This record gives sequence, structure tokens and C-alpha cells, in this order.
Amino acid sequence: MVNDHDESVVSHRYNITTTMVCEAICDCLNGTHSVDPSGLRAEKLFMICRSMYPCAEVDVAAVGAILAAGNFPPKYYSYVALCKDPLVLLKSSARVWKYRGMRCIMLRILQALMSANECIATQSPVAESIASEYLAARDIIIFRSIVFACTSAFITEGRGSGEKLHARHCMMCVNMIRSITSKRRGVIAALIEQGLPDICIDWIVEFVPESISDALIIASLLSEKGSLTATERLTAASAGLRIAVAHSARGKLGAKMLVSASTAVLLDSFTLVIGPIGVPVSILREDNGEDVTNICREKMFRMITVLSTINPKNKYLKNEASITLSKIAALCKSENAVGGVSGVAASKRKILLKEIWDTCVHANTALGGAM
Repeated sequence: MVNDHDESVVSHRYNITTTMVCEAICDCLNGTHSVDPSGLRAEKLFMICRSMYPCAEVDVAAVGAILAAGNFPPKYYSYVALCKDPLVLLKSSARVWKYRGMRCIMLRILQALMSANECIATQSPVAESIASEYLAARDIIIFRSIVFACTSAFITEGRGSGEKLHARHCMMCVNMIRSITSKRRGVIAALIEQGLPDICIDWIVEFVPESISDALIIASLLSEKGSLTATERLTAASAGLRIAVAHSARGKLGAKMLVSASTAVLLDSFTLVIGPIGVPVSILREDNGEDVTNICREKMFRMITVLSTINPKNKYLKNEASITLSKIAALCKSENAVGGVSGVAASKRKILLKEIWDTCVHANTALGGAM
């Protein structure tokens, strides 16, 4: 169904200018009573204008309007400057991610700038390794920004202010993330090493099957005990296990090695999960004050749940999961038999060990096995 605004755009197709595109963008981002609340009219004007004028000219004007939202006075960037530093676009207001049309405009421009920037980097006189490191760092920043936007409240939809907002997945964002992952090996591993919230890992597992291509790099990261703290290793192992189990069909060898490395870290972390003997409250803290024991417990239960989702037909992963679950159950038995703890501390410890045991039993049953 074509509305009045769409008809106006079509009838004045040959009168469209970059100024009109900028006004439409500003109206969407700054207008309290915008005639284009989703930004789709601005996107249509942008695409038509791009077909009539040099893309560089239109893109520069659009970027200026996008970055001007909430910034006074707006800063002007030439197309050459944008090609040299595409990350400038990430300075845009969070509102740009909220509106579909604005998001599409920005991602189209960003994609073109990334291609131009890669040509500049690869053709520069610097060493190839330095150019590769720069492009990897650039893509990690872009990847992280897009994933955070996709998993936050920025990309939402709702029919009324009184209704609950429902997450909406932008396929243009998904396509860009998948493209970066396919082209730039090591991006997923680097982000896992830096640390990502569980909601971001869940999003990657759901929408980026190419993440399994980093399985061997993640497995190698987990084997290096000195590079990460105990909680960081278990957090990385949890992320790696989810990726390996979800996408094992796309890379069986990598999935096997990643599952083995992740479960080995899980078993090594058991003492951190149950906490020190004879201490009623946890004394293990991260530098930021977070409780190490609680973090490790959360990751362990999550990993056991992931193991229970392995397809029973995948014999190797199933056997690896069953062995791991049996070893955890055995550790629960041996720890439960340890004396020297009494009172409230003893009760809490027994409850935790029973909870871990029960979770392992349920997971093993889901795999078709028994303790």
C-alpha cells in the first residue's frame, strides 16, 4: 500500500537532492512528531538520490546528517576522510540503530567505506601483517558494536507505548556480521577473549553459523592457561562449547577439538564452582569485586545444559559429554564425603553438590545414558 509520502517521493523523483535526503534524516532523528517515524522514507530518498548522483557525494551528505543528530555544530567529513576511518560512523546516536531506515542507510554506507578502507590498507606501503592486524582490529570494533545494538533495546518494535517491546532481528546486520566472520578469521575468538555478555554469545550462536570456523583458535586459547584468569577461561569455554555444539555439522573436526578443550576447562574449574572448604562465604573475588564462585557456578550449569542438547546421533560429542558428566558426578560424590565442614556452610555445600549431581543426571538422561 502506497501512502501520500511515498507518492510524493515517486512524483518528485527527478527533483530529489542531497539536501532533501539530509532533511529527511534529520526529521526522523530529531523530529518529535516525525512524518517518517521508521526512517523508511529517508531510506527511499537516499537510494533514489544515490542512483542519480555520485554515491560518494550522497554518502558524505547522509553521514553529515546522521552525525549531526544531537551534535552542535556538526562536523564535516570528506569522503576521503571517511574511507580512511569508517569507524567515524559508529559515533552516531543510538537512535540511528532504533529506526529501520536509518540503520539501513548507515550499514550501506559503512559497507562501502569498509571496502574502500581495505583497499587503502592493503595498498599502503606498510607491512602486510600490520595491515592485516589493523583490518582485524577495525572489524572487531564494528562486529562488537553491531552485536551490542542487535541484542539491546535499540532494535525493537511495538505497536503502542503501553505494550511490551519485542526484539527484532535486523537481517542486514546479520548479513554484515556473517560476512565479517567469513572474511576475517579470528574475530570471534578475539571477542570471546575480550569477554562478551551471554546474550551476545547467544545471538552469535543463533545467527552466525560461520563462528565455528574459529573453533581451533578458541580451543588453542583455552589451552593457554596463563593468558586468561580462571573465570575468563571458564567463560570462554562456555561460549566455545555453545558454538561447537550448535554448529558441529559445519566443522566436525573443529567442533570435536573445541568441545574437548571446553569440557577440560569445565572439569578444571570444579573447585572454584563449589568454593573453598570450611569458608561460609566466598572470599574469592575478581578485581572488580565480582564473586568468582558465583560466576563459575553459573557457567558450569549453563555448560551442563548445553551438553544435554547434543544430538545423540553425534557419537563423538555424545561420548565426550557423557564422560564429562560422569566425571563431574564423581567429583560431587568425593566432595560430599569430605569432612571438616559443619553448620550452615556444610548444608549449603551439600545442597550445591546435590544440585550439580541432579543436573548431570538429567543431562545424561537427555543423551540417552545413565549414571
